Amino acid sequence: MAAPTALTLPVTALSDFEALEGTRVTVLDLTVTETFDLGRYGEDGQNLEPMPYLGESGTLSIGDGVGEGAAVMHYGFDVAQRVPLVRSRLAAPPKNGRRGPSGAAKTRLVSVPFETLDDLETAMTEAHADERWEEALTLADQLVLVDPDASPAWQIRAISRTYLMRHEEALGAYDDALHHIGRLLDEADDEVEVEFLDGGDADTDPRAVLHFNRACELAFLGRREEAFDGLRASMAYDPNFGPAARRDDYFKAYFRDPEFLELTRSATLN
Repeated sequence: MAAPTALTLPVTALSDFEALEGTRVTVLDLTVTETFDLGRYGEDGQNLEPMPYLGESGTLSIGDGVGEGAAVMHYGFDVAQRVPLVRSRLAAPPKNGRRGPSGAAKTRLVSVPFETLDDLETAMTEAHADERWEEALTLADQLVLVDPDASPAWQIRAISRTYLMRHEEALGAYDDALHHIGRLLDEADDEVEVEFLDGGDADTDPRAVLHFNRACELAFLGRREEAFDGLRASMAYDPNFGPAARRDDYFKAYFRDPEFLELTRSATLN
């Protein structure tokens, strides 16, 4: 992974940012000049949590210095912006033992910049393995923005949305995953192996389970015909997903549907 490009400020013209759009950069010795937009919109989204650039105190004030951190140059809302690569961690509860309404000692989220994309991917896969779905989703969304060839991230950002019951979002995420993983497989050759989630490779095509999960979401949302088409697409890769659909609660509304029974029965006979 190439090192980020050092960005020196001020630039002579705003057009100087154009050559760096979409690339990783580092900037030294930034100073906070306002906090409302950061608190309201983050750097490239709304009401981000964790909030980028917060220090160990969990706060950020005008005049504070912000150290070096990897980010991606992005253009939006008529300004050039840095999209930070951050992870969240739970800091220890305050020593005074103050407790919230639930009775649990409060914790706080602290933004910690990642030094490399490998660190970001490791944190993402660990969050996925530990079923920390919110964290896995956030990290996967960050990783695909910076490295669109990170195939496990496309899978994790979709799967996490399913577990978080964000069904409409999940559909779009599965479409993205199918598109990009298809692209990566088309571009792969004997010298380049495409890495997939859970240690898979090009011989264990992940599109079967992606189509199946997408069909589950469609079934849950009551989009019957699309769900059945998605199930057929999954079964084209692996017929075992037919019997799996008969056991999946997402298809519960169709357990007595004649077309569903015929579709999944044909798979069990092959």
